[in-house]
Amino acid sequence: SSSDLKPVCTPRNSCSALESFSKRSKASCKRGKRSLKRAEPAKRSVMSKTFFSSEITARARFKLLFDRGFLNRKKSNLIRPRYFYYLSTESQFFLREHFEDRISTTSPKETRIAHIMLEQVAYFYLSRIGKVERTTVATHYKELNHIPDLIYTDEKNRKFYIECETSIKSRKAYDELVSATLKDSPYAVIYIAENAQKAKSIANTLPTSDKLYFIDIESLRENIKETEKISPVSQKNILEKN
Repeated sequence: SSSDLKPVCTPRNSCSALESFSKRSKASCKRGKRSLKRAEPAKRSVMSKTFFSSEITARARFKLLFDRGFLNRKKSNLIRPRYFYYLSTESQFFLREHFEDRISTTSPKETRIAHIMLEQVAYFYLSRIGKVERTTVATHYKELNHIPDLIYTDEKNRKFYIECETSIKSRKAYDELVSATLKDSPYAVIYIAENAQKAKSIANTLPTSDKLYFIDIESLRENIKETEKISPVSQKNILEKN
């Protein structure tokens, strides 16, 4: 439930750790502030490539922040590593007291967290082989008929719409979505799902089009790591699989 996501006090979360932290330099505090204020759940393997020198360093830093009470964590039962981290009550208090920051206490739904994690991982790996653009309604609504989660451009300058799907929409919703998408004339649309079974279910619900391709997130990671290609499966081929 959403209440499970709210920070809770534990014996481990002591203000003494935060007081010790506050003795560091102002510049260091500001760096910590920027890291702690990130609203999106963090995935260690992505964080390790983005902010740390290695995954070992990332794991050690997250453990330290968790052990000292700066962060809480919750098992998400989602894609690996299956944990997401969020600010502890004491960290929220620290930021309010030292930086006069207004901390949001909104508890996101698990479906939203799942989507954010999926999109983070997809963005990171796609960025290794091409150009990836994050989309927003504010910046893209005038130029696109449909706004996908990401726009990926490969080495041949072909544009692909990337849709990260964690839940299956109705057939009517997909009919409207695909109709609007095809008006933008992307080279193809790639649906990324949490697992192969969900990818096939989405393919089965969508209207038929030779522009639609599907892949699960683990296959995407492995394909890019091993071959530097996405290698998604066409709608026709995925539906023919047993």
